[in-house]
Amino acid sequence: MRAFDQCDALAFPREFHGERLAALAAAKKQVFEAFDIRHAGMARPGAEEIQLDLIGDYKNKSHQPPLLAVWGKHDPAFIPPGAFAYQRDIPSAEVHLLDTGHFALETHNAEIAAYIDEFLSRTLGHGRA
Repeated sequence: MRAFDQCDALAFPREFHGERLAALAAAKKQVFEAFDIRHAGMARPGAEEIQLDLIGDYKNKSHQPPLLAVWGKHDPAFIPPGAFAYQRDIPSAEVHLLDTGHFALETHNAEIAAYIDEFLSRTLGHGRA
């Protein structure tokens, strides 16, 4: 018996499973494409030194830039305490948790754009508000 046929034991119509599997396959492809892009960027000459410099700069507490973190509160990879950790270094950091998971931009893009727009308008004078 195929694994897909075993899903019939669940109380969902077969169409749901097909749509869900297609969505999962598309998400998996997107994650691997994003990984390839990031990996290519990190493989460039000098990228390792740049990252080490950035890590060293994290210890510099004198610079307190405006910081906005909009997070999916159901994200299994980047859990909410990770968002609030920014407030240890930058107490004025704004943290907003949305009722979504890892792909917050795909599911809540308008809401996130509104947070960004308002934040930039208020902190830097660059938003559309």
